[in-house]
Amino acid sequence: MRKVKLAVKDIEEPVARINQIAYVLCAPPNSPFFTMLYISIRFLRFHHPNVKIYLLTDTSTFEHLGSRNSNLREIIDVIIPVQDHYEGDFVKMSRHLKTSLSDYITGSFIYIDVDAFVVRPIDFLMDMNCDFAACQDGNCNPDQFIMPEFETKPFAALGWTIPDGPYYNGGIMVVGATKAAKAFFYRWHELWKLAVSKGHFKDQPPLNLAVRDVDLITKLLPPQYNFLLGMYRGGAYLPHVVHVSTTNFDQRNDTIFHNLIRSIHSGNILNNEFIEALSASGYYWTDRKSIKNVIYSKKWSMLPEAIFGRFLKIFRI
Repeated sequence: MRKVKLAVKDIEEPVARINQIAYVLCAPPNSPFFTMLYISIRFLRFHHPNVKIYLLTDTSTFEHLGSRNSNLREIIDVIIPVQDHYEGDFVKMSRHLKTSLSDYITGSFIYIDVDAFVVRPIDFLMDMNCDFAACQDGNCNPDQFIMPEFETKPFAALGWTIPDGPYYNGGIMVVGATKAAKAFFYRWHELWKLAVSKGHFKDQPPLNLAVRDVDLITKLLPPQYNFLLGMYRGGAYLPHVVHVSTTNFDQRNDTIFHNLIRSIHSGNILNNEFIEALSASGYYWTDRKSIKNVIYSKKWSMLPEAIFGRFLKIFRI
């Protein structure tokens, strides 16, 4: 595929600290995604109380923002409802909005998935100067990444070549206020719509093609800024952003955040003391006897208990 130069680098100096945070939420009434957004914002506000939060949503979801967590509207600065284009298909509409974020937000911003939680300050992201920054998918070095089959299918079906270099995860993105960043979103949305027309809805394959096709200043973030909890262990040591997996959400209790989401969704209160304690814990799995998890998170005080628990399990004591 021919490389298309859609824009030139045009970062202006000096670059102000990024203070805008963007979320996207499209979901049916009473969905746990409302609760995830609420918890994500509460954690973000705990560590960065003065950020300006944007929410892009569809008109149907907008009507239900106050139906469960009634103060959702109160903790979001700017809510932008957009007419539904997909006849109630919330997944498609969510990705439609995500791939066109720059149409609605002016200036630099940080995008955060609703199932990602800031557990340590993200000043490093706020002070970045680039067109685009994100973490390598898989929480590893690019040369160590093995792309899962579900991610390769759109490339094969559409005849796309998998890009060389980093394969970015779009759960956390830093976006600059540049023409190049704007061109990136244009290309991403264009490629995503092409994929949808062929029956493929994932936003990450077209994201990485867009990064390849546009002349961007990109930066690869450390895995601690998008720790994919429940999928990988890289980035487990003192992560700044914990990103849980929503796959089979109702059947999962392997992470503290899955249990927290269910607790708050059922009506329990999330207080700042709990946010502070969980953020400081540095260990976010429910299994406290996993030797691998303990080692990856470097929680050495937990190691004796984990080893003893493994001993009991092996000998079935």
